[in-house]
Amino acid sequence: MNDENLIKQLELYSNAIVAFIAVQSLTYCFYFGTNPFFNSLIKKSVSLSISISVLFFVSLILASLGIHFMGKNIIMKTDGENKKILDKIFTGKIIVVIFCNFFPVYFTVKYAVFPQL
Repeated sequence: MNDENLIKQLELYSNAIVAFIAVQSLTYCFYFGTNPFFNSLIKKSVSLSISISVLFFVSLILASLGIHFMGKNIIMKTDGENKKILDKIFTGKIIVVIFCNFFPVYFTVKYAVFPQL
């Protein structure tokens, strides 16, 4: 596989990771806010709430690491002037992943794990 195809493939993978995290987080928040059965199930089981929060946090770490290393691999294979732009793009992708995963963890902890706070 030549460098150009590898760069395209890694870019596609990093975009897919960002899209998956965003859709997963938005779907969870939507159902947590609108589905009474799902909401009561999460609120009644503290261990389930903590498990979901931990899973979202682990997916945040893994997605961020994956995007970081894909970005570093792409940056190593490109020439001079594009390196700064690519670094900012991949930093932006990591920020999007952190931002999207913040809300499910926050809402689960705030309303299901510690509802009295």
